[in-house]
Amino acid sequence: MTTAEYTKNWRQQNKEQHRELHRKHRKIYQKRYRERYLAHKKLQYAIKAGKIKKQPCCICGDPNAQGHHNDYSKPLDVIWYCDHHHKEHHNIIKEMGS
Repeated sequence: MTTAEYTKNWRQQNKEQHRELHRKHRKIYQKRYRERYLAHKKLQYAIKAGKIKKQPCCICGDPNAQGHHNDYSKPLDVIWYCDHHHKEHHNIIKEMGS
């Protein structure tokens, strides 16, 4: 059994425990990365309220894109990337930082 299969089975068999762990981790994340969390929430609200229109990936045009913040103090200033290009962008940033 692979790790992924084991994890999936455990989550299915321990749904309430998994939910509780998820809640705890989410609260820790919200405290540790408060500015990042608030920027994400503000962007989500702006999209939902129609103040900002979700755009396609700026590289490949995939309509299923996510907003990338270069500066969390500007929560509505984002670059739109698909999941693949968003991960690629972060890998480039990591390489430049090391």
